[in-house]
Amino acid sequence: MRKLDNTEVKKYILNILCEFAAFCDQNGLRYYLSGGTLLGAVRHKGFIPWDDDVDLLMPRPDFDKLHDLLRKGNIRPYYKLISLQMGNSFWPFAKIIVKMVAHFDTVKNEYSNVDQHLWIDIFPMDGLPDDKEESDILLSKAEPLKKWINRCSATIGKGKGFVRSIVKIPMILFLRMYTPERFGRKLDKLAHQYDFDKQEYIGGVAWSLGPNERMKKKEYLPYNDVEFCGKKFHAPACWKFYLTQIYGDYMQLPPESKRINHEFDAYIEG
Repeated sequence: MRKLDNTEVKKYILNILCEFAAFCDQNGLRYYLSGGTLLGAVRHKGFIPWDDDVDLLMPRPDFDKLHDLLRKGNIRPYYKLISLQMGNSFWPFAKIIVKMVAHFDTVKNEYSNVDQHLWIDIFPMDGLPDDKEESDILLSKAEPLKKWINRCSATIGKGKGFVRSIVKIPMILFLRMYTPERFGRKLDKLAHQYDFDKQEYIGGVAWSLGPNERMKKKEYLPYNDVEFCGKKFHAPACWKFYLTQIYGDYMQLPPESKRINHEFDAYIEG
């Protein structure tokens, strides 16, 4: 097996994004570049140099429709939707993974045993309370559940340092007895508390970037196209406000100590 370099990894991930975006447009599904992917599009016209993934947000009605469509067929024979709703994942969001036909691919992450294929993440956007304090309380309830589910997927015996890797073992084993699916279902239930179509404010609940991802629906939903790796993809109309809320001065590069990626290696046969 041959290890893919960073440029090759990004090429495969970009291909998934291109085909997924085309599928959404063909089927009337709304999607938006989000988080570091949107930041990369605006600041770098592509991937953040030290980043290696793609994040999208989808309104909950479109997220549900996506699942209905992909239960009947697939975007491509070698793509697969995995999520809590599909019954093949404990994450309360979705991933499109690529499983090659002509050759085998695999992803190895020293600290996690979850992502075994290259992927893009699709996060549902749900309704949020009109009251900011109530909204913050709702999002704060999601945070510990996210931490538990992440720890469930951690690799036993691995960590940032020997002592930390040993200390984590009983916690991981205990959490796995509880099962990550329970945490996923609790997060999903929390996310469904407010109807997307009935609320003035929206944001990620099941897996969010925190309270600052809260936006007015009427300002977010109309999309603008932004350039990403020489192609055009949808971004929220209020993308400047969105990026400022989350990153502050988003055109300023972070210190090198905060330039982190997913720490995985991807391999391909041949």
